[in-house]
Amino acid sequence: MNVVIMSIRPKHWNDIASGKKTVEYRKRVWKQSDNTPVKILVYATSPIQRVVGEIVVTSILEDSPKQIWLKTATQGAIDEKDFYGYFGQNKNAYAIVIDAVKIYEESKSLSTLKSLGVKSAPQSWQYAK
Repeated sequence: MNVVIMSIRPKHWNDIASGKKTVEYRKRVWKQSDNTPVKILVYATSPIQRVVGEIVVTSILEDSPKQIWLKTATQGAIDEKDFYGYFGQNKNAYAIVIDAVKIYEESKSLSTLKSLGVKSAPQSWQYAK
């Protein structure tokens, strides 16, 4: 299974962990083969600054921001103003569909991911080695 490290704001992580948020919006994503699972190691940004869990993804929706909003508005745990504020003038939008969530009992420091080639928190996401 391919592994990606992704930075997510604590509020969004909490919504994912509770099941309220079942898609994660991004302006760009990794190459994903159809139905090939990808494990995402979640790094919660400030003030937590720790690896807090994992997400498994098997599909990513790609379309215009308007179409992504129409398809996923009830799944993103974000209001319409913030959604369009995030995507701005982008022509493409992505909705990463969350299939499974694993919450770590004990969060991990970023340094525990050094063996995966992680030297610092990714701005958005990065491949693991």
